[in-house]
Amino acid sequence: MDQFEEVTRSEPSQENLTRIGATDFESYIKIGKILFGQMHTLFERFDCIPKAGENVLDFGCGIGRVTFPLADAYDAQIFACDVDHTAIEYIQKNSGKIDARVSKYDPPLPFDDQFFDLIYANSVWTHFPKDAEAFWLEEMARIAKPNGILFLSVASYDTLKVHHIRGIDTHISNEILDEEGFIFIENKAHDKDNPVKWPGVTHDYGLTRHSHQYVQKVWQKYFEIVEIVPAGSGKQDVVVLRKKHEA
Repeated sequence: MDQFEEVTRSEPSQENLTRIGATDFESYIKIGKILFGQMHTLFERFDCIPKAGENVLDFGCGIGRVTFPLADAYDAQIFACDVDHTAIEYIQKNSGKIDARVSKYDPPLPFDDQFFDLIYANSVWTHFPKDAEAFWLEEMARIAKPNGILFLSVASYDTLKVHHIRGIDTHISNEILDEEGFIFIENKAHDKDNPVKWPGVTHDYGLTRHSHQYVQKVWQKYFEIVEIVPAGSGKQDVVVLRKKHEA
């Protein structure tokens, strides 16, 4: 993606970089390009390249490592939201093209019903407990247009493989994940009463793992499940969903 080689936006704070797992500005830019490239490939594959007149949402955008490339690449109107007000302030400061808004940890979002043609969320459903997952899937169904398409990443088998190499989640095998379906492990460092360190994260937060069978069984309540793409976004799988037409 040669059009993203020159980056003119300012550097985020180290706190903002740390929250998204970036060590420095260069890694933030590099990872953003990689993730955008993977998403662009999926947009092409599922014939949904954003076009002028369409509305696209980057849900849980952080400091916009994918949001900025989205806005640079497509003529669609790009929206972004996150619970971290400092991240949204960074995007607002560095782009006049992106409609970036602070959201709450619980629905609803500040958007009308059936508003978005495409919704993208990377590493968001990887942190929700089960009740929050359900609330937010329902909210995505509310704001997506009929036949709208969604790309939501989840941590599944490929993520477990990487974690095992790093000595993480060694007690969770693929077989255990298949048996449990949904595994949420709370982040013990999370302090919902510390808005400086955890801005906007006012309820339970941790690491969530999904089996494909669980996603197929539970998420079909809200959407048509088009496909689950292994390692479609880094080492996370991408669940491709389509909004059902209402009867």
